[in-house]
Amino acid sequence: MIFSFLLVHEVQVKSLIGHNAYGSSYGESFTAQCRIEPYNQIVRDEKGTDNVPRYRAFFDASVRIFIGSSVFYQSKEYKVISVAEQYGFGFSHVEVLLQ
Repeated sequence: MIFSFLLVHEVQVKSLIGHNAYGSSYGESFTAQCRIEPYNQIVRDEKGTDNVPRYRAFFDASVRIFIGSSVFYQSKEYKVISVAEQYGFGFSHVEVLLQ
């Protein structure tokens, strides 16, 4: 479990539901507390494409977020390109890379 005093940033998250003939469809947006840090290492997305994310966000384990979702931080929209559940004495937190 990540300590709540570390989650100092507030973001809006729109979860990706799926794709249809008109593009991507998203669910209702919700507010989540997280910790955001700059991050600039090359990572591969689920399609094998190299990407350089802008930020790494740490969310509590209770937050459900998926690849392709949108995260709004400092009035800008970022796409989720990687989601990794972290374990340490159980399910601890979720690390998300934003581009």
